[in-house]
Amino acid sequence: MALAPSPATAAACGGCISPQIFSCAAMTAFLGWWLSKGGKQVSNAPQGQGWKVMSLAGIPLYIHPSWLFVLVLATVLFSQQFDGNPAYGFLTALLLFLSVVLHELGHSLMSLRLGVKVRSITLFMLGGVASVERDPATPMGTLLVAAAGPAVSALLAFLLALAVHPLSHIQPPLGEVALVLAQLNLLLALFNLLPGLPLDGGQIVKALVWQASGSREKGVRTATRCGQLLG
Repeated sequence: MALAPSPATAAACGGCISPQIFSCAAMTAFLGWWLSKGGKQVSNAPQGQGWKVMSLAGIPLYIHPSWLFVLVLATVLFSQQFDGNPAYGFLTALLLFLSVVLHELGHSLMSLRLGVKVRSITLFMLGGVASVERDPATPMGTLLVAAAGPAVSALLAFLLALAVHPLSHIQPPLGEVALVLAQLNLLLALFNLLPGLPLDGGQIVKALVWQASGSREKGVRTATRCGQLLG
């Protein structure tokens, strides 16, 4: 049975902001921060751990057992947005993790384009991590790889925001799913752009300092200090 339109969906479609949206934003902000802590490319990471579920563009995708804990937690949290309906909570949680995979795939495809081999992508308790053969050899390569993930998340947020209104007319809870995921993908993009390692924004800082100074080590030191200041 379809759920009645909730205040969050009505607010999204009508241009108003309800208290439920603030509650949802706080929840997605927490999950977005938590998951963004793991989203990175690591050249010395071990090749995929856990269960291999598929390959994307020739890159093996693994799911670590710890991911199941976060899946259950996210399902419970998101179910609250749908009057305790676990089906929509589970759907939102799965699409959340698909968003994380696409974020990592953005990094990985850019790495492949630059001639860097990607060993695997792994989903685990704190998000996603791509294991690569080596780091990009140039500042511009580093910048492009780092920016690719947040760019994918920002694009997903935009497309999902466009889908809120039409989906709400088809099935109101689907509009809420799109709204939550649009918020979360925007938050993933913004958190990952914070200028400190190990986030993508830290890689961008490293690349810019490297380009300006000619020293990769100076770029790493600067981005590391920025990360320490961010906590």
